[in-house]
Amino acid sequence: MANNGISTVRDPQLQEFMNSIGFDKRLLKYDIEGSKAHVMMLMGRNHITTKDGMDILNALNVVEEDANNGGLKLEQEFEDVHMNVEAALVAQVGEKGGMVHMARSRNDQVALDLRLYTTDEIANIIALIKDLQGILLDLAEANMGVVIPGYTHLQQAQPVLLSHYALAHFHQLQRDIQRFKQTLPRVRVNPLGSAALAGTGIDIDREQTTEILGLDSPSENSLDGVSDRDFALETLFNASVCMTHLSGLCEELILWSSQEFGLIRFGDGHVLGSSIMPQKHNPDIAELVRGKVGRVNGNLLALLTTLKGLPLAYNKDLQEDKEALFDSVDTLKGSLMALKTALETAEVVLDQEAVIEELENNFANATALADHITVEMGVPFRSAYKMTKDIIAECAGTNTTLNQFPLEEYQKFGDFTEDVYTALDIMKSMEKKGSYGGTTLPRVKEALTKARETLANENGC
Repeated sequence: MANNGISTVRDPQLQEFMNSIGFDKRLLKYDIEGSKAHVMMLMGRNHITTKDGMDILNALNVVEEDANNGGLKLEQEFEDVHMNVEAALVAQVGEKGGMVHMARSRNDQVALDLRLYTTDEIANIIALIKDLQGILLDLAEANMGVVIPGYTHLQQAQPVLLSHYALAHFHQLQRDIQRFKQTLPRVRVNPLGSAALAGTGIDIDREQTTEILGLDSPSENSLDGVSDRDFALETLFNASVCMTHLSGLCEELILWSSQEFGLIRFGDGHVLGSSIMPQKHNPDIAELVRGKVGRVNGNLLALLTTLKGLPLAYNKDLQEDKEALFDSVDTLKGSLMALKTALETAEVVLDQEAVIEELENNFANATALADHITVEMGVPFRSAYKMTKDIIAECAGTNTTLNQFPLEEYQKFGDFTEDVYTALDIMKSMEKKGSYGGTTLPRVKEALTKARETLANENGC
């Protein structure tokens, strides 16, 4: 049946399909917050008497308390969170509760609620990213000086410090924080007062509601105010980029925890076994986070598609913005929490001598040899590259490494001296990677100090 003349849908199944209360109930807190600000503004403009206004505000406090303790039952007959709040308010104070909707529409109401929700959740996401960054910095500090293979195309390429890897992921996450923060000014806009689409003929003070709600500014155009979901798209995009970064980190952790790599081991409480193979310790947390990026990317595409071609003002299509946003926010927060917990218990178990031997066997010091030929022997790099490649071919043919290749054999290719072996030493070759942002120990220590300062100075939202 109709509720206050709002709905004419009578079929219960159709009404359930049309309603949004099943998911927009998480906007309850923000709907009440917006209503309080609106009432205070209406009181300030003398549209509501002080007594009626205080009665409504007190009733909204009761509704809020009921909502917090689970005592507020949301009814399908009222369609959405907005009408449920109004119905609960009227139940408290009678007809005067209907004053709350003066100079307001559900169109600007839901736009406000979603902006308030997004503002809070961006702050929550940033806090979780910072927690994960802290774990990465702890990992870097605890393993300073530990050398691992660096890979391109999943082939061993050059030696790097494990701390350098951890810091690389720190900086990816730092850009995620920056993106979320850069989105905030476009989120913290107050659409309240746009009403249905054209503004209102009632004298209101949009600056006042903006100030009460702690937002930055009122929306400049009423049509745009109720239509704009750019902020939701940006938040979804930011979530997708962040999840992509987490997925890449998880991919490396999954590989590193395998017997073939043998670099790390997850704590027993953060791996799962097999129903048939007793020996298994599967990195399920990292695998699940890696897998969840698909749904977050899907949510972004879903909302982009929903918004494509919509005319200005509110359309029922916009009801689809919430589930996409809510799901991506939940997924990202859960992934950040889970990955932080898993990394806290991860242990570096590599055998450093075995890693260095493997790097030598796979010619991971080849670039160091080419650099040595260029710098010490004055050979143009492209020629040095070819010479190094020819030397590697000789090594492969005799089953030796560059470190084992006899000096007299080197001298067949050029004026080599004993110092070539110093250049080929894995640890010493890394000491030369001293360019800014490189993987030498002094540079990485410097970068770690700077990263800790960045994290300490990273203010919330």
